[in-house]
Amino acid sequence: MSVFHSILHVPLRVEAGEQLSVGLLMLAGNDVFFRYSPHKVQLVKELMAEPRHRLLKQALNGITRTIETEARKIQDYHYQLQESTVRQQRFLREDYIGYLAQYHHNLLTFTSPTPINLPENQTAFLRLYEKFVDQIPAIGVQHNSPFHIEEIVSDKLYPHLKGRVNLGISLTSHDIPTLFLPTRVSFIGRNDAPMVGRVVDFSKRAYNLQHDLAEMYTLVKAFEESGEDNGKYFVIGQEPHKNQHKEHDTWAAIHRSKTVEYVDLAETERITEYANTHNVEPFIQEAD
Repeated sequence: MSVFHSILHVPLRVEAGEQLSVGLLMLAGNDVFFRYSPHKVQLVKELMAEPRHRLLKQALNGITRTIETEARKIQDYHYQLQESTVRQQRFLREDYIGYLAQYHHNLLTFTSPTPINLPENQTAFLRLYEKFVDQIPAIGVQHNSPFHIEEIVSDKLYPHLKGRVNLGISLTSHDIPTLFLPTRVSFIGRNDAPMVGRVVDFSKRAYNLQHDLAEMYTLVKAFEESGEDNGKYFVIGQEPHKNQHKEHDTWAAIHRSKTVEYVDLAETERITEYANTHNVEPFIQEAD
């Protein structure tokens, strides 16, 4: 069986030939393997204009959606084409990569299809991915990686909060006099009371997870000491695997909390609705 792969690169400085590998596509008969690195995509954000970076993410997500439309998902990053798939042959020919390269001109480049002598399975694909693209998070936490979560929130929620909140800032005693330690928030706004959100990776080691949540509770306490005891505090995340016992217990406790409101990644429209209904404005007004 013919097995070959192609590495996806983002051109940085064309004149200098600089590029960053961000993904890997492997085709093996009816099997299609595709994965890109949210970590690398986030890193390259500092090196390109925001509109182009947005198009890059759309292009990568578009490839994923196209594959998911054409094939049945077997496991993470592994899809299998059905014999009845109308456009099956497009995926089985090497010139499909040429099509992708042309379609995403100036956003993504694809290396020429390279034959490989490896078993056509997910283990072989992930070995190649780690060699050419990026390290893979520990088994069981891929979906809850901070880069994965942040990317979803950035795409799904932040555009709807534009103009209503400050995004990704660190608050200090200059902003809140009763706050004794700098505290990072994912977003913050206010109406008659503060509205704060923090994206939390519940698959982190228990100690690091507790540190993140302690920062959030410190901020809540600082607002209450300032006389603002009716704030709205959102913790956004995903349920960790149940075999991560301490982390899952922490997630369950947050889910029951009356101090903060837990919001699953699939339900972020609740935050948008609150911000719109309460006419939330940025907590820190930027100078014109």
